[in-house]
Amino acid sequence: MVGAVVGGAVGIVTSGAIDSVFENGWDVGTAFENGWQDLTDTGLAVADLTEQGWVAAGDAISAAGDGLSDAWDSIFG
Repeated sequence: MVGAVVGGAVGIVTSGAIDSVFENGWDVGTAFENGWQDLTDTGLAVADLTEQGWVAAGDAISAAGDGLSDAWDSIFG
C-alpha cells in the first residue's frame, strides 16, 4: 500500500515536471516547483472528493432513515 502511494506521488511530481519542461523549457527549478504544485493540487482534489463522499453517504443514510420513519409512522402511526 505504501509503495503504491509513494509511486503515485512520484509519478504525479514527475508528470508535472515533464509538462513544465515542455511548456517552459529546461528550467529545472521551475519544473521541480510545478511538479510539487501538481502533487499538492492532486492531494487537495482527493481530500475534497473524500469529503464530498462522506457528505453524500451521510445524506443517503439520513434519507433512508427518514423513509423508514415515514413507513413506521404510516403503519403504526
